[in-house]
Amino acid sequence: MSYIIGQVISLIKLLHSENGAGQIAAGLTLGFLLGLSPLFSIQGLLFILVLLIFRIQIGAALAMSALTKILAIGLVSPLAMIGEQVLELKSLFPLFMTMYNAPVIPLTKFNHTVVMGGLIFSIFLGPILFIIFYHLVKRYQKAAADKINKSKWGKAIKASTLYQLYLKYSNLTK
Repeated sequence: MSYIIGQVISLIKLLHSENGAGQIAAGLTLGFLLGLSPLFSIQGLLFILVLLIFRIQIGAALAMSALTKILAIGLVSPLAMIGEQVLELKSLFPLFMTMYNAPVIPLTKFNHTVVMGGLIFSIFLGPILFIIFYHLVKRYQKAAADKINKSKWGKAIKASTLYQLYLKYSNLTK
């Protein structure tokens, strides 16, 4: 439980800092990619490894991954159609046969239509999402953060006991 609170506090700190836009955008993008891939596959484990090795906001990634998993339920049909079209391309059939007969590559579950559709969707949408998330975080940091801090809601939150716990926790982690 304290890990989740720490990640939420970390995300709040990054949103209100001047230098966390890239970390948050990368976390949101990686969370999106993780949400579209099966967790117990090579690409899912690769995304988790990237999340742990590089300076990426883990809280943002986990939140976006959970949101994407929920939204992906409604995207199953379009992802399956995309995956089916790619898997049925005659020009790629020899490549897919070679990949399927390789020792480790079938663990990616690439031959499943929804997984292939999610992979294709992720490859094309991932870079675009990173740019969008980056600009949204920057815009938030410039405009909204100051307004929120000066609003009645911001002042009420700062007066709450939860915010006081946040201050104690942030002082302990310094």
